[in-house]
Amino acid sequence: MIAQSMGGVVGGVFKHQFPQWVKGPARIEGDEIVLDEERAEPYYIHGPENLFTDLASLVPSRPDFRSQDAVRFVRHHGLLWHGPEAVGRGDVREALNDWWQAGARLSILIRLYQRLLEGVRTGSAEPIRSLGYRFPRITGSEQWGDDEYGLMMASGMLAGFINDRLANCSHAIAAGCGFQGEDGEPLADPGVFFYDVQPPNLESAAYAHLAGLMVVRAEIKECPGCGRPFTPTSGKQKYHSTSCGSTTRGRRFREKQSDEEPK
Repeated sequence: MIAQSMGGVVGGVFKHQFPQWVKGPARIEGDEIVLDEERAEPYYIHGPENLFTDLASLVPSRPDFRSQDAVRFVRHHGLLWHGPEAVGRGDVREALNDWWQAGARLSILIRLYQRLLEGVRTGSAEPIRSLGYRFPRITGSEQWGDDEYGLMMASGMLAGFINDRLANCSHAIAAGCGFQGEDGEPLADPGVFFYDVQPPNLESAAYAHLAGLMVVRAEIKECPGCGRPFTPTSGKQKYHSTSCGSTTRGRRFREKQSDEEPK
């Protein structure tokens, strides 16, 4: 049995002790996505690599969106709300429309977070207003200017939205000596504890991951090639992946060549 306190450190940020989940091959049947129970693999969501960005990319209005993206998501992460307890009870399936709504909801919140950070950097609430958000004045708010007030209200609203999606998470502490560092040694001595949030499903895990990044004010960019959100590994990273960058540059080169051809 894998110890409950699996974990590690990435960039100085503790990975969450997420619960066990299942992932594997899937197929689309009509308006549902179905996990292949016979080939489902259990795993611990202790480091949700690309989880929240993959979910936020499941938006039909995105330029390069394909319904098969949901199949790839299940192969890498699993279904959003059906975990190990559902396997063995028949077809494990979820409505695709619910997936598109979950992706769109998360995408909207990520965009709001991006614009909020932009507004904080510039000292202006215009990036927030450009998304259509307006905050009527409340009694006692006269001491703040329009921009400061807008940024404050946007911060509170964003926190409220995230908290709504984390409402069903449980809370716990974990012994630091049960965490394994990058060198394979215990992360902390006995008697040292870490506070932890444990989500009940994959959607909540995505929000927990996003919340952790927001707490450390991590940057989330939008890929200019495909519109996918991603967390850059360096300030120079422009595209979410090397392949996307190569594909985008190749497409733009072909478009330029076509425009320059004699008519």
